[in-house]
Amino acid sequence: MTYARRKAGFVSKRMNRSGIVRRSRADTGIAGVLSFIAALAFFAGCAAPNNKVYVHMETLEVAAEARLAEPQRAVVLDEALFARFVRPVNDRVALVEIHDEQGWQTFNAGCAGLGARPDFAHGMFVGVLTRLGQPLDGEWPCELQAVRVVDGAGLVSASLRGGTYLPDGMTCVDGAFVYGLKRALVLEINGDRFVLK
Repeated sequence: MTYARRKAGFVSKRMNRSGIVRRSRADTGIAGVLSFIAALAFFAGCAAPNNKVYVHMETLEVAAEARLAEPQRAVVLDEALFARFVRPVNDRVALVEIHDEQGWQTFNAGCAGLGARPDFAHGMFVGVLTRLGQPLDGEWPCELQAVRVVDGAGLVSASLRGGTYLPDGMTCVDGAFVYGLKRALVLEINGDRFVLK
């Protein structure tokens, strides 16, 4: 019998002559119970918006596009007011996720030009935030194109317009209410994909 040191103490390992570790029935039973508890914790946590969701990228890529409603475009007046809803990709682009009415009120206070409040009973608002400055051609700098959703997890696709921007710090949001979305996992901008924190 050999022993392997673990943080929690000593764990006995029974080895046969060929060096294969044999597990006792007690070890197998404990592993089964732990697997069952982990599965329960996963399914119980799926309803909470801040829990981690694991989905294969290939599954998201081929998923159907979710229905988008109530598109919104706004100029950001004070990003600090809703900073807790912002998931940055880099210093120029971020994703905004709003899950409830209280979050929408906070978001609305920091933006100019938002429309009606979405109904959060069946999804959430997601928007692409850009800190590019004011475009000289007057066109909107970003566009939310599609969101693919699998089991509440999403792949958000958007585009940024090329052009000339003034260094005035203008920040814009383009978004929509997305049915069935609980949390975005990946933001795709002009074909480049960014895994969100």
